[in-house]
Amino acid sequence: MRNLVIIGLDGATWDLLLPLAESGFLPNIQTLLDNGVYGILESSIPPITAPAWVSFATGKNPGKHGIYDFIMPEESLANLRTISSMDIKSKTFYELLDFKGYKSILINLPVSYPPRNSYITLTSLLTKGGNYSFPESIAKEIPEIKEYRIFPDASLAVKKDKKEYFENIRDMERRRYAIAKALFENKPWDLFFVLFSGTDWVQHMVFDQLISNSFAEGHPAMSLYKDLDEYIGYFLKHLPKGANMIILSDHGFRTYKGIVYINRLLEEHGLLRVKDSLKKEIHITEFEEQVSMFKHKIRIRLPIKIWNFIRRCNLVKLLNLMQKNTPIHFYLQAEADVENTFAYYLTFESLGIYINSRKKFEKSSIIAPEKYIPVENDIINILRRLKESHIIHDFWKDTDIYIGQNLKNVPDLIFLPENYWPSPLLLTENDKVNAPLNHHDLYGIFLAFGPDFKKGEKVENMRIYDIAPTILHLFDLPIPADIDGKVAWNIFEEDSYYKRKIPEYVSPKYYDRFKEKYKIKSVIERLKL
Repeated sequence: MRNLVIIGLDGATWDLLLPLAESGFLPNIQTLLDNGVYGILESSIPPITAPAWVSFATGKNPGKHGIYDFIMPEESLANLRTISSMDIKSKTFYELLDFKGYKSILINLPVSYPPRNSYITLTSLLTKGGNYSFPESIAKEIPEIKEYRIFPDASLAVKKDKKEYFENIRDMERRRYAIAKALFENKPWDLFFVLFSGTDWVQHMVFDQLISNSFAEGHPAMSLYKDLDEYIGYFLKHLPKGANMIILSDHGFRTYKGIVYINRLLEEHGLLRVKDSLKKEIHITEFEEQVSMFKHKIRIRLPIKIWNFIRRCNLVKLLNLMQKNTPIHFYLQAEADVENTFAYYLTFESLGIYINSRKKFEKSSIIAPEKYIPVENDIINILRRLKESHIIHDFWKDTDIYIGQNLKNVPDLIFLPENYWPSPLLLTENDKVNAPLNHHDLYGIFLAFGPDFKKGEKVENMRIYDIAPTILHLFDLPIPADIDGKVAWNIFEEDSYYKRKIPEYVSPKYYDRFKEKYKIKSVIERLKL
């Protein structure tokens, strides 16, 4: 067993990083490319932060681990809640390491609240309350932790010049690095994980400009990548003797031509009905405010009667022009009439349509079993036309793309975008709009460096599901037989011990025997800290 460092660069893509590295702008990443093994890492479907990082942690698809989106419907399409780590239905690799006595430090891993790790965790998105360091005593021992931030200050993005916003993101990552460095140097560990999420925040705003090389080298959006390269350089220089390093992203990034309004299409085909009353304002978490599609706008809520008047009087174009040229976004949080809605696209990132049937929803269901197939076929026809128009890339039924016992919370029909990103907004004028949008792509990055990995080679067919079993293999631990990923044999040197070693696959219940011992150890570890 060797120590392992894992560095996450949220949303990173080789489309951007390779040219920057080859130009000399990212010298440490270039060193790793020259002396390690790299390739494209295929994400989960959907390629969204929560399901992707949970797939990374479990090696399983959403049908097994149960995480599909940041938001989960419960018993009704109208009853939504944010997820937590308690919703993960499978053991994570860091829990299995815990069971066998290995120490894992986790910094900013999404869906890690509340912690499922007995050692040290600094939580990420969806953390509830003001405490994000576990155990709480670690903040007294490592004073830098008091400066920890999960989010950048999104209010700065309202300004026309986004430089201050980008500097704020850099400051967020500078603090995260200082904390990671302090923990790296002062606490014992076997596995060390840190995620730098600033790449995702910046790319949502200006990926099209980054990829087209529109910014000068000193621009703060560009400087973030220079900072991160220097942070990677520190970990590279201070790797323990014989340790391995992995750098990866949860998904990639690209610029889409515009937005397609899925619920508008469902409404046009009689599958969705909108209430005439205004939906009550619901703020689920601070995270929802941060990741809102219009987070850089001043949001003004329009009553439905005014919206209908605007539509009747052909004033929507004027409204859109006003929104385009001012920091104001007028919006209507219209509510689907669930009791009369057959199908619904819930969130901006879900990439899936729920059918309001007893198969998924006991309380809001209006579709009898014999009516399910006709409704499903109507939606398939809509998606088929979107695919033929290259608006989406492809679509699947839930059971065609996922396997497992946790399909209740995933949509009935899932799709991947091609040229347009899907939006759930209701009561829009058009089915789609042409306005460049920077958002997630299926293909992220993988890079491995260390004594056991190939040198200066590119590998193919890497999937995010393969990371967890590969980590278990690196720690000489048995691999649960129900895992979807495979050990990434193509990354190892031919003479590596891990290339020759045959992994042991065990029953998923194998690790249950260590639970009681783990619980006792967990209490002891937290008392020590």
